[in-house]
Amino acid sequence: MSDFEYDYLGARLIKQVSIEEVEAENMYGYDVPFDPGNEEWEAFKSNIKEGDELWEWSTSQSSWDMLRGSSGYAILRNGEVISSMTTHIN
Repeated sequence: MSDFEYDYLGARLIKQVSIEEVEAENMYGYDVPFDPGNEEWEAFKSNIKEGDELWEWSTSQSSWDMLRGSSGYAILRNGEVISSMTTHIN
């Protein structure tokens, strides 16, 4: 699945992750993940159903080099991206 092309803004799915991993990596010194912005994460997370996969995505390195990069998380259901959340842009 690592070669799966995510066509939103030319992004590529990087690796499958768990909710726990995402939350632990995005605490930023607050009591809840993505704070400020926790409401967006909670709404995004509520779309995850049993059997779905959570993936980290990113645009290419060249897009970051040109200050047009973005990354975040995507929910895959039956091999299709059904929702995504952008967490970083430059």
